[in-house]
Amino acid sequence: MEIKTSSEKRFALLIDADNVSAKYIKPINDELSKYGTVTIKRIYGDWTLSLHAKWKDALLENSISPIQQFGYTQGKNATDSAMIIDAMDILYGGSVDGFCIVSSDSDFTRLASRLRESGLTVIGMGEKKTPIPFRRACDIFTVLELLVADSNGRNEKVRTRNVTAPPSQAHNSGPTIEQVERAIITIITDNTNNGKSTGLGEVGSRLLKRYPDFDVRSYGTSLLSKLLEKFDSVDIIKDGSSVAVVLAEASDVEEKMGDKAHESEVAVSNNEAEKPGIDKANNPKRSLRRRHEKPKVALGGSEGGTQKGVNQLTVADVESGEQEQKPKRTRREKRTVTPDEFIRQLLKGQPQKSMNLSDLGKRVRAQFKNFKVRDLGFTQLRTYVASLSGIEVVKDDKMYVARLID
Repeated sequence: MEIKTSSEKRFALLIDADNVSAKYIKPINDELSKYGTVTIKRIYGDWTLSLHAKWKDALLENSISPIQQFGYTQGKNATDSAMIIDAMDILYGGSVDGFCIVSSDSDFTRLASRLRESGLTVIGMGEKKTPIPFRRACDIFTVLELLVADSNGRNEKVRTRNVTAPPSQAHNSGPTIEQVERAIITIITDNTNNGKSTGLGEVGSRLLKRYPDFDVRSYGTSLLSKLLEKFDSVDIIKDGSSVAVVLAEASDVEEKMGDKAHESEVAVSNNEAEKPGIDKANNPKRSLRRRHEKPKVALGGSEGGTQKGVNQLTVADVESGEQEQKPKRTRREKRTVTPDEFIRQLLKGQPQKSMNLSDLGKRVRAQFKNFKVRDLGFTQLRTYVASLSGIEVVKDDKMYVARLID
């Protein structure tokens, strides 16, 4: 079967005029052009209503065909039914490879699911108020407010609102940044257990499969790599044209957290230093420290005699301490074991002289806290172990196994 590239795919654009503003038309077309060619453009509504008058110029400029649909009963919306019927006709006609449904209405949830069951790609677009069921029914869902921000060059303001929004609003704008980080960790861990590396493209595609409404623009950036740089738990490795994503070593995470803590402490100390009217002499912490620094005075005797007694006791204590001090035993230093030798020892101790590569990596990192294959010139643990003399790495079922060669 011939597989079409994204630029060759044909899409049908169906817009619900009752739930979308005319200002989104141009951003919708620009966004949809990334996925393929739009061969069918239709918008549904009752064009006799005055509220749809502002659509005229937008429809003419973007070559969108308006479909008239009267309301049969007061308070009932007949537009949804017309869109669903036309979508099924287009589906059975076989003239497109996917649909783009633009609406903030959850009534199209079942339609999106049915189209996907037939093997077609479904891209959903709607405002932040779009219910979660419709978002999850699509292959990809994009928030329209983000598209307008991009086209108008006002990304920073919108992105700031998205990141600092309350939990209820953030939920409507896609997964939280904590959910995204946990999902990425799971993706990398699954691949590592199967002896596979994780590419940046795979992270993006699997995030979209898990969260169809995931969009990096919701987190204040336009690139997935920039978003990953915000996470302390993952690292990005660039090797020529390929980009891999790996879990950060424990030492790297501590270093990143330490840097952030240090920056916070410096900022706090600078703020305290800039505050006027602070009397350091009356600082309770300094006074408390001074009290602790004062030597303890023995009871009785004059002040001078007391000070003399303190000095004599100090000298006596020092002399007695020197006499009672015993020579320390010198420990025999153990020979340092390298990771290469440790791996061979582990494999020799196994019944079959072999070990799952994932378990082997855990044991090595537990033994050597600062162990990083990147420092040895490798991007994967598998290639590093395979480079060791007398050891081979083979694929057993769905995972890799390291074993000694006789």
